[in-house]
Amino acid sequence: MYILIEIVYPLSEENVEAAIENYFKATGNLLIGRRIFDETGEVLLVVLLVYPNLSASTIFLKDLLDQGRIKSYEYLSHYLVIFDLDPHLDIPMQMHDFPLRPGESWFSAIDNPHRIYVALERYIMSPEQAAWVLQHEVKWAYFGK
Repeated sequence: MYILIEIVYPLSEENVEAAIENYFKATGNLLIGRRIFDETGEVLLVVLLVYPNLSASTIFLKDLLDQGRIKSYEYLSHYLVIFDLDPHLDIPMQMHDFPLRPGESWFSAIDNPHRIYVALERYIMSPEQAAWVLQHEVKWAYFGK
């Protein structure tokens, strides 16, 4: 299980992603994912806390929140599964019918345009999720394994 931070910021805040990435990189943590929500004009960033220092991270993020540069942040504890998707198809189109359970999400990998992470509440995928993976012939692996 991994500790993640989901950070939401408005698309209009162009430089905030670089500030977030620089801060967490300097602390030994990793910006691993991004998902753009065109309909709301927001971006979701996901940070993997390799070296969790929750008080320092909270101070940094609260400052960004107070300045209006981010809209929200949330600490989560999830298992991560990596999906390598078809590079010829749009990611949202491929993921639109993936059966997420309450509290689960998916987001695009920062370092690979055809890879996504699925943040699971439980270590084992549900039968519906496993069937989806088989039906769509998705190459997958647990993160860190």
